[in-house]
Amino acid sequence: MRWLQILWTVLAASTVVHAISWQAPFRVQNDRKEPDLVELMIEEARQREIPLDAEMRPTDAKAKASSFTWSQCGGDEVAVHVESIELSPESPQRGRNLTVHGKATLASEADFGTYVDVSVRVGFLRVFSQRVDVCEALRENNAEVQCPAKPGHYDVTHTALLPSQIPPAKYNVHVEGRTHDDKPLTIMIHHGGVHGEDSGNVIRFLLASDLHLGYLERDQVRGSDSFDALREILETAKSEAVDFILLGGDLFHENKPSRATMYKTIAMLRKYCLGNEPVEIELLSDPFDTNTKITSFPFVNYEDENLNVSLPVFLIHGNHDDPQGSGDTGPLSALDLLSTTGLVNYFGKIELPSDSSAKRKGAQDTLLHVRPILLRKGETRMALYGIGNIKDERLLYELESNHVCMYRPSENADEWFNLLTIHQNRSAHTQRGFIPESVFDDNLDLIVWGHEHEQRILPEAVSEKNYYISQPGSSVATSLCQAETVEKRIGIVSVQRKDFKIDSIALQNVRPLVMDDLSLTNEVRAKGLDASSRVDITKLLRERINSLIQQAHQLWEDRMSTVAAEQRRDEPLPLIRLRVAYDTHIPIGNMVRFGSEFVDQVANPKDIIQLQLKRSSKSRASHTSVARLPINMAPAEKMERVQLPALVVENMRSQSLDLLDAKQLQQSVMNFVEKDEYVMRTDPVVMPLTCTFSADEDSYKKLYPN
Repeated sequence: MRWLQILWTVLAASTVVHAISWQAPFRVQNDRKEPDLVELMIEEARQREIPLDAEMRPTDAKAKASSFTWSQCGGDEVAVHVESIELSPESPQRGRNLTVHGKATLASEADFGTYVDVSVRVGFLRVFSQRVDVCEALRENNAEVQCPAKPGHYDVTHTALLPSQIPPAKYNVHVEGRTHDDKPLTIMIHHGGVHGEDSGNVIRFLLASDLHLGYLERDQVRGSDSFDALREILETAKSEAVDFILLGGDLFHENKPSRATMYKTIAMLRKYCLGNEPVEIELLSDPFDTNTKITSFPFVNYEDENLNVSLPVFLIHGNHDDPQGSGDTGPLSALDLLSTTGLVNYFGKIELPSDSSAKRKGAQDTLLHVRPILLRKGETRMALYGIGNIKDERLLYELESNHVCMYRPSENADEWFNLLTIHQNRSAHTQRGFIPESVFDDNLDLIVWGHEHEQRILPEAVSEKNYYISQPGSSVATSLCQAETVEKRIGIVSVQRKDFKIDSIALQNVRPLVMDDLSLTNEVRAKGLDASSRVDITKLLRERINSLIQQAHQLWEDRMSTVAAEQRRDEPLPLIRLRVAYDTHIPIGNMVRFGSEFVDQVANPKDIIQLQLKRSSKSRASHTSVARLPINMAPAEKMERVQLPALVVENMRSQSLDLLDAKQLQQSVMNFVEKDEYVMRTDPVVMPLTCTFSADEDSYKKLYPN
């Protein structure tokens, strides 16, 4: 039926969005004029938005053409039964003609008043929505057949020019229509991508870091936060049709994740990363070049002929999930387990000598060997380097001593895009407890910096260096600090030859976090309150907390305003933190009891208030001691708030240690408690004892040879 031309035109043009430009260096110039119908739909889409009803379950899935898939819903009730849809070319490209060939049967007559609603979504965001009067469109375009249209079987071919403004992305198109007598016309769901003119030379990947899967997994309110973020990241990667995912460390929060955490992680990766879609990036380096000592399969999973991988995931370890242990397998991480299952590609695992200052035998012993994963797509070549978390002081020493060797391709080395992924401190917490931004090689183009939770994902230039730094930040808040309040985002990185760009995408399902500071002394004075009245102080704190809750509610509403109605989720309980500075003469009540008033309003009622006692300069200059917890605090809460590192440090200060180094002992104790890492004879904390006992034994034998 010829009037179905309009339906094909709608499908071809419905991917139009509001003039989103594809920024340089990837801008595609096209001077050809778009069809009038497309311009009309763009203009009308700007003026109004037609919402769709709840999604309907597809009754039968149809043929698949490349990355384009479609399904028809409604069964025998609809008037139009679509038999097949074919696209030419199979991968639509912006600024070029798209030919749609379809076969369908019209079961009942269609007359004036027949319409279709078209809605286009990119991920969670609805970018286009339009109602099209089918018969009016036929008349305005002078179609050969006009309404009323008679029942019958039709074979339709239609060609439309896709606008050049369409950004390369994966689109979901929902089409629903009704006839003039209010009978279902058709209900269809389309999934497909629109590619750029030079998409065959662009490597696109999703960038994220610090997912901390399993964080607070036993918390009834916040236990699923980290997995909700992982699900959204994987869904975004699929909808954006990226080539792979790159994670910057700390996939897991615990060094030894629980069975439940491993089960949920494996289930999600299997659901989203396995499939029939082809992987378009070619591996040029040795797929068997890995630190895993006892496996015989390639560490890049999509090179394994026994696996059907559609979405590769590359990742390094962080300080939470770093390798531990020894034996014939060497140190192992939870990431090694995932990599062995074939669900992820774990790289950046480097075994260091036990002592950085020890005398080394030769040139090869003075180097940390960092070999890249070499990838290619069309004319774009990428060298993917990774260095998993190493103690900052140690890595800084090796970098400053030129002990780090980063291998480069032997042919056309200057044509490769060099990307390094690390997981280290970027902020200067101590004099040498961080990695300076300018310490890396000039041959790098981009550094992905994990570990820091503050989101700074857009590339930042480094003074007197040629490379840029992208800091994705965390996808879940693991501490209630100012850095965590920055909007959580992930990035879509596009690399074409030696140029790149990063488009950031806000995570929609992250729990809102709102923080504020309050000086009780100043506030009491400003409002004329009684500083000795506990009732007045409690009332003041309650009012401030309620104000923060309202801010969190508004933050969520603003975020959901950009999300399609059917994709919106119920508002979660927010994270609220009020840092209160007070003097000793101001009465502070039981903060645990105070927080219980907000159990049904916030996600963290136990630590909603953080008290900061004002101290004199003399006391601040003294050694920091372990904060004493209130006597009336519940034992379970005391266990949550106890600071084990501070307890170890305080205990070391009270003793005179002649053989053991207090700092090394503290680190060894922490590794044992948090990671079950046993102290070995080569451990720095044990070596002085070993040397001392050996010397004493030799002296004893000399004095008493018998």
